[in-house]
Amino acid sequence: MSLKIERIKRNLTQKELQEISGVSTVTIGKIERGEIENVTLTTYKKLAQALEIPIEQLIKEEGV
Repeated sequence: MSLKIERIKRNLTQKELQEISGVSTVTIGKIERGEIENVTLTTYKKLAQALEIPIEQLIKEEGV
């Protein structure tokens, strides 16, 4: 859920986040809905960098 919150705080669509991070919109959507149990560290790193937040914040809030 925090991925969605952080994305919305920055007024980004899933498509815009995809363009910035290189993570597909399908994957972003699945993470936001909690449909992926094992998100890779590389994916979290790309998303955290794109959102300009520490990776630990994203991982912690996603419940990993």
